[in-house]
Amino acid sequence: MRIAQVIAISILGVLQLSAIQSQGVPAAASVRGRVLAEGSGEPVPNARIAIAGTPVAARSGVDGRFSINIARPSTIVVTKAGFVRVEQILDTGSARADGELEIRLTRAAVLAGHVIDESGDPVVDAIVRIAGARTGGTIATGPARTLTDDRGAYRIGGLSPDAYLVSVMTRGGGQVSFQQQDPSITTFFPGTSEQQDATPVTLHAGEERDNIDFHLDAAQAARQGNSVYPTIVSFRDLNIPFSGDASIRGTVISPDGHALPLALVVLYGDGAQPSFTYRVSSADDAGRYAFTDLPPGDYRVEASKAGYSLPSDGYTLQNFARAGTRTTIAAAQSRDRVDVTLLPWATITGHVLDETGEPVAGARVGLLLSRFQGGRRRLVPARITQRETDDRGEFRLYALPEGQYVVGATVADTPARDIGGYGPTYFPGTGSTAEARFVRVTTGGNVAGIDFNLVPAPTARITGTLVNAAGQPTTGGRFNLLPRSALTARIDATIGRDGKFEFRNVPPGQYVIQADRGRLGGNTEGEFGAFPVIVTNRADVSGMTLRTSLGTTITGRVLYESTTGEMPSPAATSLSAVPADFDLAPPSLAVAEPDADGAFQLRGITGLRRLQATKVPKGWMLTSIVMNGHDVTDELLDFGQPNQGEVSVDVVLSTRVNELAGRVLDERGRGVVDARVVAFSTDRDRWYPASRFVKSVQTSGDGSYSVSGLPTGSYFVTAVTRTPAGDDAWSDPQWLDSIRPGATSVALGEGQRQTVTVRVSSR
Repeated sequence: MRIAQVIAISILGVLQLSAIQSQGVPAAASVRGRVLAEGSGEPVPNARIAIAGTPVAARSGVDGRFSINIARPSTIVVTKAGFVRVEQILDTGSARADGELEIRLTRAAVLAGHVIDESGDPVVDAIVRIAGARTGGTIATGPARTLTDDRGAYRIGGLSPDAYLVSVMTRGGGQVSFQQQDPSITTFFPGTSEQQDATPVTLHAGEERDNIDFHLDAAQAARQGNSVYPTIVSFRDLNIPFSGDASIRGTVISPDGHALPLALVVLYGDGAQPSFTYRVSSADDAGRYAFTDLPPGDYRVEASKAGYSLPSDGYTLQNFARAGTRTTIAAAQSRDRVDVTLLPWATITGHVLDETGEPVAGARVGLLLSRFQGGRRRLVPARITQRETDDRGEFRLYALPEGQYVVGATVADTPARDIGGYGPTYFPGTGSTAEARFVRVTTGGNVAGIDFNLVPAPTARITGTLVNAAGQPTTGGRFNLLPRSALTARIDATIGRDGKFEFRNVPPGQYVIQADRGRLGGNTEGEFGAFPVIVTNRADVSGMTLRTSLGTTITGRVLYESTTGEMPSPAATSLSAVPADFDLAPPSLAVAEPDADGAFQLRGITGLRRLQATKVPKGWMLTSIVMNGHDVTDELLDFGQPNQGEVSVDVVLSTRVNELAGRVLDERGRGVVDARVVAFSTDRDRWYPASRFVKSVQTSGDGSYSVSGLPTGSYFVTAVTRTPAGDDAWSDPQWLDSIRPGATSVALGEGQRQTVTVRVSSR
């Protein structure tokens, strides 16, 4: 049974939020001011005035006036949808004679267009860049780059009136030589590879140019973004050789059977001969492809096309080993109709607004899914690229497989980060994951109108000192704040040489501070500490002293009790200390293999763990784990305690294996292929992570199965054709409860083999 490896969850998983890297600003002075429109002098209501790097912010009233408390010197940031962003350093000369600060905002310009290839298909995830035409370099305000979406469309707003050079860079698809250092191709508007031949685009205040289009030929468009096509790095010895007389042909099609023209097609060697090899081709205008002059062997065909993907669940995306269509060819054999089906993308569109209903540009929007991970059900980040809102606060999430998602937004670590004062927010407009609403998308469908307002969030600081196991101040290793709830911020600390640390802008919630020096080797976890902490509204947590631990060394011996006299290879056995709570353990767990004498060591083990044989030889099972004469098999043990430097255990494996076997049949009595058989203890307390009392296998070609190594006891046995998405979802106690009513009960004795025929469930 595989040990679930927990990935530290950040805001929206991979939204990677960091603490704002500046000190909080005390309220040392009050500044009054007025925001006016450049040219007309009209007041600009509801402009946001913020102190850069802090959550301190204010709003202009209907007359454009505002008041804000600051410390000097400070940088004031003024933003308003449809206007150019203003940054101004406040000093003694900033105010007028009457003491009021006057800030004038210029109407922003917008530059937009499409990038398409010569066949009219959109070029997805191409990088569109702008630069000042006079300087050829940086621009004064607004974003300097963006990506095309699934329609090939792009939009860059918030720009100052100026002349700009516009270019598009395509990269990351097709076949790239290993020696090629830069696989990118840059094309300048209106269609030249040379910057000196580019045509500048002049924008006036408030102007929107939406016709700055690029039409790329095949050579330019072949290397589209990574969300569409993989990058195939070509090594000479990895290409499938043209040394045979067999062939594979087929068509790339959609679920309704329509051909998909001009798709990228990749043929992988899927067996021992050849292995880890591939060949790249393209489908023709009718979606047909052909690979010829192939040696005999096992192969797998994948395809990619803008707007389509291989089947996935949004979290694992595609399983590299299982994706595509498999086939086997013999010498001189021609295998036809090896078709590859691609599913059309779904999309989610909407707007992110502030608490007053104004659009928020530069907010990062991502998706989460409900998954069973690390022994509990939680929201985890979908492995789908997050997108930023444009100047209208609009976002478009694409390349989505069918599923149910939570949509979330944040402004930290984005171009909008200087507005501060907002926590992670989830549709329909809540800072609580418990109140978030799931958004259901179907294959190829579009869900529009996902509009929500960011939630203002009071934040706090956590400060203290980090010391190592010897009591000395330390700064080494990974040191961050992890959420106990699914989607609160993961925040990195600022830390000095004296070990003094500070986590800034921490939203309310329950957290664990993790200090981890990293795994030192396969069987050794590094110096580690996990420290729970609770943050309440605006209440700083200070004066903490966090001390890491060297952990406990577990030495032991694996004893093999064989009834046949044959002994297994030591490499066929592995042992680990599996955490009761993965949030309180390092992300990389130690794994030990016994030597030829059966001896093993696990070093640096901390926290509540269960010692488990995570791999056993075929025909063997774990019988017991004994510590100091006491059977601790399946017991929770607390490691890393003071004066607990080393413990010793005996692990006993036996060939007296318990086994459940039989067949899975459908309603007509036929064997069911690839059904999942789940055997789980009738004692619900045994359903803990990586439990040896919960096992699962898939049926073979005739519907037969065998589950071996279950401890003596009573079990439920059932079979299903569908399981929840996720590697370990079949062991989720909530799901096991749902399949228990239709399960068969069976008692399993020591060394006993029980035969159970299971009727397949439609669940």
